Amino acid sequence: MPGFLKRSVPLLLLAGACFAIHGQASAASLAPLAGSCSRPVYPSASIAARETGTVTLSLDIDATGKVMAVNIFQSSGHPALDAAARDSIAKCSFTQKLVNGKPAAYSFKMQYVWSLDEMYNGGGELPPNA
Repeated sequence: MPGFLKRSVPLLLLAGACFAIHGQASAASLAPLAGSCSRPVYPSASIAARETGTVTLSLDIDATGKVMAVNIFQSSGHPALDAAARDSIAKCSFTQKLVNGKPAAYSFKMQYVWSLDEMYNGGGELPPNA
């Protein structure tokens, strides 16, 4: 895969992951979409230790799309990777969910995959959730 495509994969996967919502969803509601979000920074100590893994985060979003809480639902096995994902995603904003045409708070889970790759060194990858 060409280098420029390899580097764009994490951002594209971030957008895809934000469409995945667990729990109750209806045709009248929108799946979460990151309105503004930066990719978590791979901790330098984790790079040096060759740490990789997948962290599952549980997010609570208010009616305006602001992140109210981010919790580690399932650890990657590496506290530094978990904290970096949690802290970065906490700064994101998401689309509003509409219930009967009115904004409503909602919760969902998302995964962040930390992967070291020789072609792309730094940053994690977010796969779409099932």
